[in-house]
Amino acid sequence: MRHLLISSVFLPLLLCAGPLTAAAATSMLSGVLDAAQPTARRVFSDFCTSPAAGHQDTAFTVTAGGEYLFFDAFRDLAEYGAPPISVRIYEHAFDPANPALNLVAGEPESWQAPRVMLRTGTEYRLVVQHACKPAEGAWAVGFDGPGEVRSDLRVQPPAFTSGSFADADPTATRVSCGEVYTRGRYKQFGPVQVSSTGTYYFAQTLFAINDASLASVCLEVYTAPFNPSAPNAFHRASLAGHGTVELKTGQDYYFVVQAYSGLGQGKYHFVLAPSAPFRINAGLADAWYNPETPGQGVFVDVFDKRNTLFIGWFTYGAGAQPDPGTGQAWMTALGPFAGTRAELDLYWTTRPATAPNARPEQFNDGTVSLDFFDCRSGRLRYAWGGTADQPAYQGEFPIRRVRDDSVSLCESQYAGPASPGRL
Repeated sequence: MRHLLISSVFLPLLLCAGPLTAAAATSMLSGVLDAAQPTARRVFSDFCTSPAAGHQDTAFTVTAGGEYLFFDAFRDLAEYGAPPISVRIYEHAFDPANPALNLVAGEPESWQAPRVMLRTGTEYRLVVQHACKPAEGAWAVGFDGPGEVRSDLRVQPPAFTSGSFADADPTATRVSCGEVYTRGRYKQFGPVQVSSTGTYYFAQTLFAINDASLASVCLEVYTAPFNPSAPNAFHRASLAGHGTVELKTGQDYYFVVQAYSGLGQGKYHFVLAPSAPFRINAGLADAWYNPETPGQGVFVDVFDKRNTLFIGWFTYGAGAQPDPGTGQAWMTALGPFAGTRAELDLYWTTRPATAPNARPEQFNDGTVSLDFFDCRSGRLRYAWGGTADQPAYQGEFPIRRVRDDSVSLCESQYAGPASPGRL
């Protein structure tokens, strides 16, 4: 029996990261917006309080010229944590200071997805920007047209998320979606096993596209092959429009894509996004230490909206440039983080001053990096003295919270288990 694995981070089955060229009717590009990305002026700043916002800019080309429809595939997942975005297409280049230059098309305010004429041999830029209300998180933009979109941010949908109904497709009574007690065409896919237990987020892009040539569908999830004579047997969930389903590892799943109303005709497309992977967030602010060496530790603070992390590291011993009187060392570091890692320059403070106008001495020597595995544990690496290539002292040790009181806060933050992740 062949099992297709779904990764909770990259979804090799649902969507595989990389510049792929598989024959799919709908091309998908996906990424993440966060506070570390550069800002760009808005095309229409009158609609927003801030005239500029963070953005992600990526190059793309098409394999066939013609008219393409493009859309925000996560629009209906905003209530689950997907950030509101604006989507624009530029020819050749995008100038953050002059966002109207080279503009080819942008999403209008209505729900009708825009169309754009694209040519082969021309490099375009897709610019995804925070909408008026800044919010970090994953985004996905779909293209439907005569060819494929090629980009470093391209992801490959699996067969069951995109297709079309044909007269030869079998019909079955609907379980709980659309016109109850009527029959509709369906397609079955499986068995599938997920590689990570968690929440998966369903969004049918039809509601963003609003195109009469597309079919509205319901996704039925089963834990055994679908039997049209007993459509309720082994039924796990019904998803229509948008919604969530809990899936777990070690379980075979069968996905049935069925027409929402009528017998079913035309193309369909939807996304099934994983939970967002863990990343550094404000909920990690706490006291951390290595249980094997009590008496020393690290205070961590996270400025989430600035993508900045601060640590105060209190230790002692030879090689740590300790205070000659106490053997203690006091080090600090401040800098950006990305994902689950922060790599920071290390600063040392000596001669603590207690006199009114006295100042302590502070100097930079070495680096420190923190890798967080989850909301409870991580690892600290350090290097100082000597040269950058051959430090005199280096090492690493595990860290964990002194108490777990703030774990639930950490897990509720952005990119925690309650938010859709990158396709």
